[in-house]
Amino acid sequence: MNKHVADSIYGKTFSEAISSAILRKNLLEQSIGDSLLDTTTEACFTRLETPISNQFKQVAHIIAQRNNLQSICDVFYVQLGSFDSHSDNYFGTAEKLSMLNGAIQCFANNMKGNGLWNNVTVMSASEFGQTLTSNGAGTDHAW
Repeated sequence: MNKHVADSIYGKTFSEAISSAILRKNLLEQSIGDSLLDTTTEACFTRLETPISNQFKQVAHIIAQRNNLQSICDVFYVQLGSFDSHSDNYFGTAEKLSMLNGAIQCFANNMKGNGLWNNVTVMSASEFGQTLTSNGAGTDHAW
């Protein structure tokens, strides 16, 4: 696919980057296909079966294959959206945070069980703000 010899340093660099990305993608697919988590972790994630727990499960699979992937340090991004609730803010937020808590608990238990927890950083961030005062049914956007 990428057999054309580049005429410039930019073209050569781009060609090498594309070739490397394709090789890494293939290695990742093969490694994840062979990856198994311990039965306790599988049961934990299966019990939850939420979008956020599925993402954390995938990260756990990739970390389990870190040696095959020749990984030294990786960064993963998972997300949980739909916090924009102008009504039913209490129960909606509580449900979302409960899903997040369960997913992190399964992930943390897996990392601890594999002796990796002290090498993992979990960070949460949000760009979204809500007012602290009620609009009668929930909260509004904050500045």
